[in-house]
Amino acid sequence: CCACGGGVSWNYDVCQPCAPCSKGQYREGCGGMLEGNCTACPSCPAGKYNDGCVGNSSGSCTDCDLCSEGFFNKGCLGLNNGSCTACEACPHGQYRVNCSGLEQGVCVDCPTCGSYEYRDGCNGTSAGSCIACAACDVGFYRKLNSGVCVNCTSCPVGTFCNVRGQCQQCPPCPAGSFCDESGSCAACPAGSFASAPNSTSCSPCSACDLNQYEESACNATHDAVCRQCAAGQYFQKEAA
Repeated sequence: CCACGGGVSWNYDVCQPCAPCSKGQYREGCGGMLEGNCTACPSCPAGKYNDGCVGNSSGSCTDCDLCSEGFFNKGCLGLNNGSCTACEACPHGQYRVNCSGLEQGVCVDCPTCGSYEYRDGCNGTSAGSCIACAACDVGFYRKLNSGVCVNCTSCPVGTFCNVRGQCQQCPPCPAGSFCDESGSCAACPAGSFASAPNSTSCSPCSACDLNQYEESACNATHDAVCRQCAAGQYFQKEAA
């Protein structure tokens, strides 16, 4: 008798090649006088695939290909090495974590920044970083809003801003004065008045109508008092 090599069996005085098996199988025990049997390719642990399971070879477990950042190996299983696939984008305000190896990870919320900061570059697989909001000009302030930079706005009535980005309560000012931008009590300029204390501005003095006369003049604390001429009379301004 002739000895047949691996992958060949003796059949009717002639060495015949062993018949091929279906995909996912290999022929085991083919040789000598036996054709052998088709056997399922051995399975591999996670992160590996069976490379070379064909003919009469059972193949070997080989590491799945590693992918670059932002990609994961999709489909590395059984006899397939898979392919590097881009991680899916997350909704606005989220980014993807643990997208590597055989998993594309999950979407998580972008971390919250501190006061007067906003998060820049939170997208894809990056959490981004916290950036300080720009300081407001003198006379303006920024409302506290964690993680978001809001527009600079004027300080509210009754407050002043003598440093960038901070409003402070005005000091008590007497009648005839107002709280200016520096937080000081300033006298009302000529032609204006402030009758109430703690005023934030001075009002312009009133002018009497043609058929009225000025009973008392406007000063820093009181407006002018105008009176109507009696019936049959008119007001004639005295010559200077």
